[in-house]
Amino acid sequence: MDERASSADRTVGPPDDPLAPRAGGRIILVNGTSSSGKTTLIHALQEVLPDPWLEVGIDTFVFALPRRYLHQPGWSEIFRYVRPAGRVDGPFTIETGPIGQRLVAGMHRSVAALAASGNDVIVLPVAEVIGERPANLASTPSVQRAN
Repeated sequence: MDERASSADRTVGPPDDPLAPRAGGRIILVNGTSSSGKTTLIHALQEVLPDPWLEVGIDTFVFALPRRYLHQPGWSEIFRYVRPAGRVDGPFTIETGPIGQRLVAGMHRSVAALAASGNDVIVLPVAEVIGERPANLASTPSVQRAN
């Protein structure tokens, strides 16, 4: 017997009612360094998982902004790449500007709302990169955080 739950197994209302509330969606977080194959993995998962899974990442939200924010000086209101004092190369940290902070918070709340509405979501998280914990995801009743 297949142990995986399908969307039909989690339906609360009549199975023929697409608007019937579900017990809650699932969230998969895919994390990794740049060019490590995260997007390729997500697309492979979407092909083999039996239920539909939405892909959501910070790019979904950033590229919804007006184009003027995708280049300087507007980009600094979203993200800033900060090198240690006196360095012009090497490692850097990513800090969020005021618009970036709202986008990240909104992304976390959006993913939580999608899951709470019964949607399954694969997320490219940005929280660990910019130092913000995705508390909105962890506090969602339909989402369980694995340790």
